[in-house]
Amino acid sequence: APDDVTDLVEHVAELSALSAPTHPEMNGTIELQTLTGADGSVRHVLYLPGTDDMATLPWTQDGDVRDMGTNLLLVAGEDDGYTRGVLDALAQARVGDDPVLVVGHSQGGMLAADLLASASEHGVSISHAVTLGSPTGHLDGFPPGSRLLSLEHHGDVVPLLDGAANPDTVEQVTVTFETGGGEDTVGDVAAHHGFPAYAEGAALVDASTDPSVSG
Repeated sequence: APDDVTDLVEHVAELSALSAPTHPEMNGTIELQTLTGADGSVRHVLYLPGTDDMATLPWTQDGDVRDMGTNLLLVAGEDDGYTRGVLDALAQARVGDDPVLVVGHSQGGMLAADLLASASEHGVSISHAVTLGSPTGHLDGFPPGSRLLSLEHHGDVVPLLDGAANPDTVEQVTVTFETGGGEDTVGDVAAHHGFPAYAEGAALVDASTDPSVSG
């Protein structure tokens, strides 16, 4: 079971590594972790990696659900295969009314935030989400009582791709951070979007005493 935000980042990084470029047959892999408390209560953590296929353009879409076309569909709020697959997996797992925390990196974070915003429409009890390097500012908002923690590296351009800044609301807290001494150069863009950078950011969150974060 994850103890903190760092654990969540490290686990989604391990999951993402399964669909590395050398293993395209694993593209689209997700994980639903089921945790049972001492009192018998059940909760779940859903891990959603980001884009597997960076080369496939929308007009050449193939069987991969985590490609560039899906990025565009998520920003536009249109139907996409990644969302359908995740909802089908939750249904097959019979999650029901059990609480679900969704953690996603990049495209996976876009979907995590979208699922949080539209959970009632899909009949799933998603009330918390964590996004890593994901554009979420284009969403209209999140249900009262829900919580979204968005981590954004200062040198990561991906969270900016929807052209909208995250609003500062009760439901959403956005934490921006720097690593590597704060030297954000063009050559570091890919590194700033990667898991090692977000693991550092997660550690900063875990150590923070800011009420908006620690609460």
